[in-house]
Amino acid sequence: MKAASIEQKNINFILLIASITSIISVFLLAPQRYTFASDQFDTEYDVLYDIKPSGETQITQNIKIINKLPDVVATSYSLNINKMNIYDIVGKDEEGNLEIQTEKVGETIKISTKFNSQIIGTGRSLDWVLNYKSKDIATKVGDIWNISIPKVETLDTTKNYRVTLKIPIEFGPEIYVSPKPSKKNPTNTFYELEFTKD
Repeated sequence: MKAASIEQKNINFILLIASITSIISVFLLAPQRYTFASDQFDTEYDVLYDIKPSGETQITQNIKIINKLPDVVATSYSLNINKMNIYDIVGKDEEGNLEIQTEKVGETIKISTKFNSQIIGTGRSLDWVLNYKSKDIATKVGDIWNISIPKVETLDTTKNYRVTLKIPIEFGPEIYVSPKPSKKNPTNTFYELEFTKD
């Protein structure tokens, strides 16, 4: 019988103090009426960081923009991502693929899009998905994987914000996580950590 030697690797989870900010542009159907975006929309985010064994991360943001008024429509969206290189950016709403524009200014990447769908009516929502990849989320130093996800600046209009971090089991056991996840779901192939807005 052969003895197996297992090299133990450690994971060090640290949340980076980079920021992601989002701005919703609106088109008023009654142009003489002026209100702030916080009076017009609520938002919900469900974000998945799916880390591959190579360290590359697929980020999926499921975003819901909920109308608070009967006469406004969300027509466009922009997102600023600081201190993170991203690529393979794709967006989609209920009517298909979105045209995505990117602009880099210093260490900030601005992603902008105009929606295909025009949703009107109080309580109705525009659901859309933004996907991109990055090699800056998980970095290996020696045998230790450091995983840093951007800190998000949520607005008062953000009703729900959930982040799920999916980490390959071969990265090894965690040694430090901050902030504390609201849920941990280990499986045979990955660890899943969930964080919510408090």
